[in-house]
Amino acid sequence: MAKADEFSNIEVLEHYFAVDIITQHHLGYMVTRLMPDIECYGAYALNKQTGEIEKLLAKVTVIATGGAGQIYRATTNPVIASGDGIAMGYR
Repeated sequence: MAKADEFSNIEVLEHYFAVDIITQHHLGYMVTRLMPDIECYGAYALNKQTGEIEKLLAKVTVIATGGAGQIYRATTNPVIASGDGIAMGYR
């Protein structure tokens, strides 16, 4: 995160939980995973400090939510590694 702090165009939001990425689907269009030109406009995220869902718009969205270790009965991954980011990307 220290490297990201060097750039004024990168904003790191802590205490947020990603809910869904915003695509054309949220504008009323039918979107399937087979479409070649799906666009991402940002994400909906839960602000854990206020309890509110916020719309975070962005020109570039990076899904860096970790792995999915909790899908296995025995794992050394943290409890938060539940595969939510993978599911958002797939949806």
